[in-house]
Amino acid sequence: MDKDLSSPNQRRSGQALVEAVVALSALTISYLGILSLLNRSVGTSRVIADQNIAAYLSMEGMEIVKNLVDANFMRGEPFDKDFGSGNSSYEVSYSTELEEDDPGADPDNFNPGRLVNPSRACPQGPCSLRYDPALGYNYTTGAPTPFFRVIEIDSSPGVPASAAFRVTSRVYWITKGGGTSEVRLQNYFFRKS
Repeated sequence: MDKDLSSPNQRRSGQALVEAVVALSALTISYLGILSLLNRSVGTSRVIADQNIAAYLSMEGMEIVKNLVDANFMRGEPFDKDFGSGNSSYEVSYSTELEEDDPGADPDNFNPGRLVNPSRACPQGPCSLRYDPALGYNYTTGAPTPFFRVIEIDSSPGVPASAAFRVTSRVYWITKGGGTSEVRLQNYFFRKS
């Protein structure tokens, strides 16, 4: 015997099943949209965190160069004594001494950092910064990071006459997709008249 599907009860049960499938489809699509939005939000927050770290590291590089200038002044040396003439690139860190200082002794308890030519530190190019919770960012101890910091010091004739040299602190890093991002700060250090 064939069932009579024309009865109201039979039609309602089929209609309820279709409504349930449509409702589940709508919920699934909205849930996938929310998950996609969360994934994009996490990725964006990582990019912003990297940009903030790079800005801090770039400012720190500029501060270390300023401390080197101040240290030379405090020692009675020419303020640009540690910097080469023309255009040179360096790596700087707070965790090391001036090149002429004895690494084991710091009689004036002043540690402004050290200029390190990248070709001496890492033959293949600039070294990546490392992070040690006790020492902060440096080149010797801690976990490797994706960040590279290069300080460019230019005392060539193109620098304004009143300035002794131009300092560019450049921090770059490899992003998640394999691209490169960069933060660059520039400042002029002036001769004392």
